[in-house]
Amino acid sequence: MHRFCRSMAAALVATASLTPVVASGQTTPTTSGAATDFDATGYVAWLRGNRGGIGGDTFRDWFSTGLWGAGLGRYWTEHLKTEAEVTSTGRGTLVSFEQVPGAQPFSRGIYRNHAYRLHTLSLVQSYQFRHNQWVHPFAGAGLDIDWERRTTDGSVQSIDSVGDGVVVTSDPLPREDHTTVIARAVAMVGCKAYLARHAFLRTDVRASIHDGVDHVAWRFGLGWDF
Repeated sequence: MHRFCRSMAAALVATASLTPVVASGQTTPTTSGAATDFDATGYVAWLRGNRGGIGGDTFRDWFSTGLWGAGLGRYWTEHLKTEAEVTSTGRGTLVSFEQVPGAQPFSRGIYRNHAYRLHTLSLVQSYQFRHNQWVHPFAGAGLDIDWERRTTDGSVQSIDSVGDGVVVTSDPLPREDHTTVIARAVAMVGCKAYLARHAFLRTDVRASIHDGVDHVAWRFGLGWDF
């Protein structure tokens, strides 16, 4: 958990540091928001998901996976914007262990490998700071609707004494597939940095909240105002 907190702190610092780096390379401000009605962005991201309550003992609570997606933003004013996004993740995994009731400690247990994939529809209201600049910090909040698929492969593993040695056996369990639709609140901070009059880079850190913080994503994108 400490390693994860340090990683998120580094992500926030890197996001904030983009502002002076990009701004220092530009000499004339661009027009954003006020001169355009929409923007579109394609994303890639690094996502961390918390699933510590899946049952049994987990060797770690957070999984990591890649994420990609696209978003469309509608400016209502120069600063106020509504964003709709669709995203999908790669495969993130966690392992859990359960002792078989009545067995000697560690002589017989159930190991499960849990694989997660997410498809998400998001609606976020954001506020973009500053006026007519190359770099615009922003903050936002909204809602994620997650279609979450969990695939579980398990086995019962036994350690038995035979003569002077031991025999380890593994008996597979039937695969389990579960798909759940979950609504999660979203909060994000980031910045939008222009490369030209309409083309921009965007990066943000985003947290999805249901039972505590369930997901944190550090995202990078390229976009266009129109």
